[in-house]
Amino acid sequence: MSIDINNLKKSIVELQNKLDKANAGKAAAILVAKQDATKGEEGVDKLLSKEFTNREKEIMNLISLGFINYEISKKLNISEPTVKTHLRNIYSKSDIHDRANLAIRVLNSDKD
Repeated sequence: MSIDINNLKKSIVELQNKLDKANAGKAAAILVAKQDATKGEEGVDKLLSKEFTNREKEIMNLISLGFINYEISKKLNISEPTVKTHLRNIYSKSDIHDRANLAIRVLNSDKD
């Protein structure tokens, strides 16, 4: 049986595009719960060594719980664009560039 790599890649990209961001955070939480994370991982150390504002820390925790931007904005009584700005700041201060990996790192750092 022959597999067309290009069609497989295309299917994977289409599937990834269909996942909404709320499910990405929840999936990350489930993944972390199922895997035995190694303490002291370089990425976690980098994340923890950065200076984050209290608001950024609140947003990171809510992301790790699977909240979407709209839910975060309502919970913290701020606008969605403000949530997005905080996320951009978090990403720029860390080596993380998506909410699923952010959720994983936050959940792993809570184990320390």
